[in-house]
Amino acid sequence: MKIKTNLLLFFTLFSLIIVLSGCRSTPGQPGGGMYPPQIERAWSIYSQENVFIGIGNADFGPDNLAMSRRMAASRARMAVASEMSQFGQSMVLDYVGANELTGDSLNYAIALDEALSEFDVSGARMIAEDRDSTGMIWVMVVLDEASITRAIDMAATAARLAVPAMAAMNARDLMYEAFDRRQGYRPTPISIGGEE
Repeated sequence: MKIKTNLLLFFTLFSLIIVLSGCRSTPGQPGGGMYPPQIERAWSIYSQENVFIGIGNADFGPDNLAMSRRMAASRARMAVASEMSQFGQSMVLDYVGANELTGDSLNYAIALDEALSEFDVSGARMIAEDRDSTGMIWVMVVLDEASITRAIDMAATAARLAVPAMAAMNARDLMYEAFDRRQGYRPTPISIGGEE
């Protein structure tokens, strides 16, 4: 059982590395003049709230603006999904760190991560769209706190069904504790993309 769990974890992480290595990341965060003005303004408004922010970009040329917008929005949603996964992993690690690491807690972490990875982030709202001087389309999407809470609750329920011994873990309380720790911290959105 332990070998199966370790292999599953290894292949999950390996797959994530393969997927992300195919995309070029843009380092930094809004505020340094690196992003177009609409993205900068939207970032300054939403970065202080309990939301997940994704920024994506794409450039398929002036004849394919609709395709550039769709790809930039998809990349922004992928960034939100990545942040959701990292947030869930952080919650479980905090819980396991405060308690005892057991086979049940490890199985619960895997079940929670799997359930969060299946959450549909298409409900993330597009907040801003802009075009920079090179013609690159930039899109910022936001997944609000209600959607995050719903996703965490659904994932925790699925994980508790998979590992009944972890019924005492209250994922919603852990989510709010994690949000409290983020106050005053300006998270760096993941901007994936580049010229196609």
